[in-house]
Parts: sequence; structure tokens; C-alpha cells
Amino acid sequence: MAKLFVGARLRRLRDERGLSQAALARRIELSTSYVNQLENDQRPITVPVLLTLTREFDLGADYFAADPDARLVADLSDALAAHSESGEVSRAEITELVSRMPAAGRTLVALHRRLTALTAEVEMYRGEFADAPSDTTSPRTPMPFEEVRDFFYDHKNHIDVLDVAAEEMFDRHGLSIGGLDLQLAQVLSDEFGIRVAIAHDTDPVKASTNPKRRFDTAGKTVHLAGRLNAGQRAFQLATQLAFLTQARLFDEILAGAENLSPESVPVARVGLANYFAGALVLPYERFLRAAEANAYDIELLSLGFQVGFETVCHRLSTMQRPSNR
Repeated sequence: MAKLFVGARLRRLRDERGLSQAALARRIELSTSYVNQLENDQRPITVPVLLTLTREFDLGADYFAADPDARLVADLSDALAAHSESGEVSRAEITELVSRMPAAGRTLVALHRRLTALTAEVEMYRGEFADAPSDTTSPRTPMPFEEVRDFFYDHKNHIDVLDVAAEEMFDRHGLSIGGLDLQLAQVLSDEFGIRVAIAHDTDPVKASTNPKRRFDTAGKTVHLAGRLNAGQRAFQLATQLAFLTQARLFDEILAGAENLSPESVPVARVGLANYFAGALVLPYERFLRAAEANAYDIELLSLGFQVGFETVCHRLSTMQRPSNR
């Protein structure tokens, strides 16, 4: 194992928890001088101390990783590079800033994005008033899907209120793993009077381009593409249930999303519905227990939950509850 120095992140941990070096040392049963040496990168951290810190403070598995903030470092590098008048900042300095003050780094990136968007808007209006095209070299406004991607990234791809809501629905309706598409079709019928129809198109080319799910509000029918397997049908029906039952919760989540433009909100709602669907098809606690019982064997989990390999991988990435990340 390569030597791992964690001084900056250890100081960040102390600052976040409001601890002195002596208090931290007492918590993990080390000497204050040893903690001081760790913080000043005079000694590398050992595996036992790493495990003790992770357990004692309920830290994510990547908290002390060599480069857990790689994307933030890259985003901040791009933001500072766009403002050459501020002087050249080295990669090492940016990494150090992110390591010690990640909130400051995120704030700078957010300010850069807002400035970029405003600059593009000003140039657009300037072009209109001057009856000339705007400067094409101006930074472009982020696309909605990019803003939504950043929204989920900022949440570490974990929205616990949706996990909780999905588990409550799963339990309330007495659902079980296996044949979940048929069970969800029954829920739609019993609760909303909505029926499910499978669209079998004899033209293979046309069939491959048909939407996976289409909801006929007038006819109260969910049309599913015939090419979907059982797990995919379950996911699509769970998504439809999300739109029908979780609108208020989506509104509450999005109300606090300051970095989403009005154009991005509908895209974000789709993302939240998809998250809820994944949480309903793969309920958090049941999936976690199965993952642990099967030693995180993705193929076994795919077979057990009747979903694809990538779906299992994505769900594993959302397992971010405190104490069992």
C-alpha cells in the first residue's frame, strides 16, 4: 500500500466537528503529538487509524482517498483559467485549496457558472440591440441536462427522502421482489384506475424507436414498449407512479435547488422520478442486505432483482446513508 498523507483532510474533519487536536486524539485513542504529526503530513496514516476514523466519525469510504475531489479540482481549474487576469494558479495550489476548503472551491465554481450564464445573456441582448450576431467566443450557458447532472453530483447521487418514500410505498402495498412489474400494474389499477398495455409492433425498426413508456391521460392507460423485459417494465411503471404520487415531494426538493434554471426544472423532475423508480424497484434496506449477503456480486444481484448489470451498479452508487455507505 502506498503511503497516504491526510493532513489537510484531517484538519478539515476537525474543523467540521469543532474539535481540537487533543479532543480528536482522545476520540480515537491516540496521542496529541501523533495527531499533530498526521495533520502536518510528517507521518502517513496507517490502515488501523484510517478505519478507526472512518468508523468513529461515520465517514464515506472515499473521505481520505488520495483524490476524492478530482471533479471539483477540474471544475475550479477551468473556472480560474477563464479569468487570466487573476494570475496563473498551479494545479497543486488548487488541489490544496479544495482539500482544505472544499466549500470555498464549490462557491468559486458556482460564481463562475453564474458569471458565464450572465455573460452569455448580456452578449445575446447586445447582439439583438445592435442587430448583429452575438460574440460566438462568449462562454455558453449550461444546458439543462448539465445543470441537472451537477444537481445530482452536489447531492452525491443520494436523495434520502426519495429512498424513504419508495420504501414506504413498497411496504404499504405489500410488494415483493420478483414479478414486480405485475404487482405495480395492479397498484396502478387499484389506486388510480389506470391499466397497462404492452405495445407489440411487428416492424422491428419502428419498435426499436418507440418510446419505452407513454401515458394516455384521457384513456388512463400506460403503454409500454413490447421490447422491454420484466425488470424494465417494473422500472417504467415505478416511474409513472413517481409522477402520480410524488409531485409535492419533488417540488420541495427542487425549491431548494438554487442552481437550476427554469428550463432545467422539468429535466430535474424526470431525474427525480427515475431516482424514485430505482428506489422502488431496488428498495434501499432490502437491496443493501442482499448486496452484503452476496458479497456485492453484481451478476447475482441482477438475477435476484430482475434488473440489468448497469442498474445494479447505479443503485450501489446511491447507497450513501450515514453508517452504511
